[in-house]
Formats: sequence, structure tokens, C-alpha cells
Amino acid sequence: MKPTDWNSIASQYSTIADARLVRVFPEAVRLLLDRGCSSLLDYGAGDGRFVEAWLDSNGGSAVAYDPAPEMRRMATSRLTRFLHRANVVGDLEGLDGRFDAVTFHAVWMCLKDRSVCMSCLHKAKQVLRDRGAFIASVTHPCFRDKQFATFRTSFAMENYGTEGAAFQVSMFDGERVIEFVDHHWSLGEMSRQLHDSGFAITELLELPDVEDAPWPRSFPWLIFVAEKVA
Repeated sequence: MKPTDWNSIASQYSTIADARLVRVFPEAVRLLLDRGCSSLLDYGAGDGRFVEAWLDSNGGSAVAYDPAPEMRRMATSRLTRFLHRANVVGDLEGLDGRFDAVTFHAVWMCLKDRSVCMSCLHKAKQVLRDRGAFIASVTHPCFRDKQFATFRTSFAMENYGTEGAAFQVSMFDGERVIEFVDHHWSLGEMSRQLHDSGFAITELLELPDVEDAPWPRSFPWLIFVAEKVA
């Protein structure tokens, strides 16, 4: 399987009615508000949908960071209405220690080896203030062999211990289908990476599928809540 080129599939990805929008994003916004966060960096922000949800919920500010130019273009268009409260960037220069929180939605699965994971986590930690919050959402590694309301994968659970293993993802919403490659990280390995990069996990949330989904009642989403400690 070839690595996913997010720049080339950006427009397709942004049109999918992903269940994350109603399951993961509202929960992540609640977690940020409960912690009194007002300044946010969304790491791997894509087309800016989570930043939009965050800014609609409060009077805070946000920076959307994404390496793909087409994703940044769409995020800029989406966030124009927030005037001086939002910014879209392609690098993290000059942002050290600026933010109450960093969000990391569906980024971990894009990273193919541990060194890349650690580099991203260190960059996320670097832009946080002391005791800043880190909130990461992933497709639940323990249920990757299940089909859910808006996605299914080719992952075989006998490969659970193979860190970084590539697998095919099909995302769909009843009208459109998009396919891309993700990488598997076990629950234990993601926990180790957080510890090794200077974060302490404070909470884990497992989120169910949408209520009317005909699929097995497993948990498609997992949220890590962590704090910068070193």
C-alpha cells in the first residue's frame, strides 16, 4: 500500500460526512472547555472542521496547522468568518509555549514509524504552555477489525502487536467513498509514546458509534487526554 497523499485527496476527504463530527468533535470541545482552555493549536487540522467547531463554541482563539497546502487552502476559506480569532499555518515556527491546548485528531494513524510519531509529539509539547492539555483522537486500535457507520478497515487483529503496520481504510457516508492508508499503533504503544515525550495521561474516553448504526456495538473512537509535565 502506498502512503496517503493528503494534498491530492483533500477535496474528497472534506466532503465525507464523517461520524467524528457528531461523536468525537463535540466531546473534544467539552474537554477543552472543562479545562478552561482559550487558545488552541489543532495539529493536522485538515480542512479546519474541528477549529470551526471549537470557535463556534466559545470566544477563544485557534491556529490550524497542516502540512498539506490544499488542506490549508480549504481551512482558510472555512475559517474566514472568524476574523482575527483564527490563523492557518504550514509550520510551527515562533509558536513555542503559546497554547493552552493542542488537539491531534486522526493524526497518529497517518504516521508510519515511531521516530515520526515522537517528533510530532515533541513539536506538540513545545507549543504548549506549562501543564497544557493534549487531546488526541484515534480510531480505536482494539476494534479495527469491525465495520462502523462511516468507515471500515482491512486491519487483521492478529497484527495488533505490529506497530506501524499499514492498513487500508474505506470511509463512506452513503453517497461518497474515499480510500486511504493508515498505520496501526497499539493502545500500549501510544501510551508509551506520550510518556516518553513528556506527557502524563489523565483520562481515556471510548466513544460509541452513532445510535442508528447497524454495525456491531463496539467502540470506533478513542480519545487520549494528557498534560504536559516535562
